[in-house]
Amino acid sequence: VAYKNHILLEDTKLYIGLQEKYQDHFRVVKMIDEMQKEMNGITRTVTMFVRKYENDLNYSNLEEFSNDLSQIGQALGRRITTEEERLYPLFTD
Repeated sequence: VAYKNHILLEDTKLYIGLQEKYQDHFRVVKMIDEMQKEMNGITRTVTMFVRKYENDLNYSNLEEFSNDLSQIGQALGRRITTEEERLYPLFTD
């Protein structure tokens, strides 16, 4: 699935690269680690969502699907905001 490839690339390029760049800055490395852990949690949630509905989406669980999807969308929206405010500026330093 495409999101898994995106996460793998993010783990191997983004976080590791930033950790190496800021290895002498404890607070920055700690923030990067926390953001990586948070993203791992979001990834687990998305994976469980996909597994839950990939073969069993029907009218009886449509409202639950919609609620679950909305929660994931909100979590990703917050994550994108956090990345734009805290993570991406590290590339320009």
